[in-house]
Amino acid sequence: MNRHQFLNVLLSAISLSTTTVYAAASSNNVTTLDTMFVTATRTAISTNASLSPVSVITREDIERWQVTSVQDALQRTPGISIANSGGQGKVSSIFLRGTNSDHVLVLIDGQRVASATTASAAIEQLPIELIDRIEIVRGPRASLYGSEAIGGVIQIFTRQKTDAIKPYAIVGGGSDKTYRAAGGVSGSINNLSFSLNASHYHTNGFNACSGILNKAGCFDNEPDNDGYLRTAGSAQLGYTFNDFAKLEGNFLQTNGNTKFDGSFQNRGKTVNQVYGGKLTLTPTDQLDISISGGRSKDESDNFNNGKFTGSFVTRRVSTLTQVNYRVNDDHELTTGFEYWNDLVGGTTNYSEKSRDNKAGFFQYQGRYAAVDWLAGIRLDNNEQFGNNLTGDIAIGYRFDSGIKVIGSYGSAFKAPSFNELYFPDSQFFKSNPNLNPEKSQSVELQIRGSHYHIDWSVNGYWTWVNNLISTVQLDPADVTSPFTSANVSDARIRGLELTASTHLYGFEIAANVSLIDPTDRSSGATHGNVLPRRPERMFTFNLDRSLGNYRIGSFTLGTTVRGESRRFDNAFNSTRVGGFVTVDLRGEYRPHPDWVIQAKVGNLLDKKYEKVRYFNQDDRNFLFTLRYTPQGF
Repeated sequence: MNRHQFLNVLLSAISLSTTTVYAAASSNNVTTLDTMFVTATRTAISTNASLSPVSVITREDIERWQVTSVQDALQRTPGISIANSGGQGKVSSIFLRGTNSDHVLVLIDGQRVASATTASAAIEQLPIELIDRIEIVRGPRASLYGSEAIGGVIQIFTRQKTDAIKPYAIVGGGSDKTYRAAGGVSGSINNLSFSLNASHYHTNGFNACSGILNKAGCFDNEPDNDGYLRTAGSAQLGYTFNDFAKLEGNFLQTNGNTKFDGSFQNRGKTVNQVYGGKLTLTPTDQLDISISGGRSKDESDNFNNGKFTGSFVTRRVSTLTQVNYRVNDDHELTTGFEYWNDLVGGTTNYSEKSRDNKAGFFQYQGRYAAVDWLAGIRLDNNEQFGNNLTGDIAIGYRFDSGIKVIGSYGSAFKAPSFNELYFPDSQFFKSNPNLNPEKSQSVELQIRGSHYHIDWSVNGYWTWVNNLISTVQLDPADVTSPFTSANVSDARIRGLELTASTHLYGFEIAANVSLIDPTDRSSGATHGNVLPRRPERMFTFNLDRSLGNYRIGSFTLGTTVRGESRRFDNAFNSTRVGGFVTVDLRGEYRPHPDWVIQAKVGNLLDKKYEKVRYFNQDDRNFLFTLRYTPQGF
C-alpha cells in the first residue's frame, strides 16, 4: 500500500463513517458498551471516556470464545498479530500496530513482566483459566510507563476478589490428547477479601517445525509431537481497614515444560512468577495515594535430548508511589515516582548483571463543555543510558450527534536489552554496551460513536521509529567478521483500524479490520521493505446467537472468522509466509444455572498455515469443556 492509497483509504473510511453517523444521529436506539478501564491513564475511567483507543477482554469473553491461550484471545482485538512458533507453550511474539515484538509493554496486576534479557514477555506461559480480564491500550504510553510502550500496553488481571463467596471448577479435553482443569474460590469475610485459584493444562501437541529444508526454521528434523505441560496458581488478598486505608496483595506462578524442535536444544522448563502488594490511602474524597511494590521472575532451563544446556534467570524488583488529586468532576491530576532494578543470572556470564531505572511522571486530565483533553510527561533516568524524556497530548471533541473526534501525539522509547548490551562475546557475536534507546513519535486521529445499536470507531495513525537496533556485521567487507547490535535502522508505520459491535435481537456481533503499512526506512538493501513477520491486513468477525431458554436449558451458538494477509519472514523480504483465513465454531448448553457444557471446533476448514516460516499451526481440532459455578453461595 503506497502513501496515496493509504491516505485515500483513510479519508474514505472517515468520510463514510461520518456521513453514516450523521444520518443516524436522530435515532434514539443507541447502545453503548461501556466498562471501566485503568491502564490508559493509571486511573479508573470508562472506555468511552478514554482518549486512547482501547479494548477489554473480559472473563465472559474468554469463556464465550472458549480460547485456551492468552495469544488466542489477544489476536481477536484490533491491531494485534501473534507470531507463534508451533503451538501451545511455544515462543509467541506480539506485534501491536506493526511495531517490534519488544515494543509492547506487558503488565500482570500492575507489574512489568518482560524478560530483561530478551525484553519480551512469555505470554505463551500464562494460564488463561486464571485470568479475569485483559486491558489493551493501542498507541504510545511511555509518558506513564516508560520503556517498551511504543506500540501500546497490555495489562493482564488475574482472577479478582469478590464480595460474595463464589467457587468454580473447570474440566475439559480435546484433540492432541489435551486436557485441562482449573478451580478456585473468591469472596469476602468481614473486612478480608480473597481469591484463590489453581490450574493444570496438558497437551501432546503436534510437530512444531518442519524446517530441515534449506537449513531454516529449527535447523533440525524431529518429526514428533511437541507437547506442553503447565501448572499454575494465583492468589489475591485484600483487607479494608476503614474508609481511609486498604491493603492488597497478589501472586501468580506458572511452571511450564515444553518440547520443541531444534538442533541445539529441544526442551525447556520455565518458571514465571509475579507478586506484589499495594497500600491505598484515601484521606479525602478528592485525594488518594497508593504505594505499591512487587517482584517478577522469568526463569528457563534448557535441555537437548535430556541433557542440560543452560539456564537464564531475570528478576525485576519495582516500587511505585502515585498520587491522584481530583480538583472537581472535570479535572484530575496524577503524579508518581517509579523505581525498578533488573537483575540477570543463570549460566550465561553477562558483563553487566544489574541496572536501575528511576522515573517521575505527571498527567493532567480535563474536560470543559464538549472538549476533553489529556497531557502527560515522564522523565526516566536509566543507569545504562541516562535520561529520556517522553510526553503525550490528546484532545477530543464530542459533537451533539454522538460523534467524538480525537487527535493525539505521543513520544516513546525502548531501552536496549541485556542480550544486546552485555551478552558474552564470541567469535560469532559481540555485544555493544554503547547502544542508545530506540525512540518513536506517533500521531493519531480517531472518530468514534454509537448509533442504531452499533458502537463503531475509525482510527488512523502514523508512527516513526528511529535508532532501531539491528544485527549487523562489524566489518561488512569481511564475511568472517562477527555480528553485533547497532542503532542503524528506522521504520515508518501507518495504519487504519475499523471496529464495530452490537447486541441486537439475541445476536452479539463484533468485527474489526486492521490495515498496516510497516515499512523499513533504513538505508541499504532493506529500504522500503515490509518489516518482518507483520501481516499488512487483518480482520476478525465474532458472531454469537442465543437460541433461547427451554425446559431442558438454554443454548448458544457462535463462530469466529479470522484472516491475516501474507507476511515476510525476514528483513530482505525473500522468504514469504502465506496468508490465511480460519473459522472456529462453538456451542454452549446450560442445563442448569450452575452448569455449562461447551464444545468448539477450531480451524473448522482444516487450513494448513504458518505464522513463522517452517513452524506449523494446529489443524482442525476439538475441545470440550464443563464449567461449574454454583449460584447459591
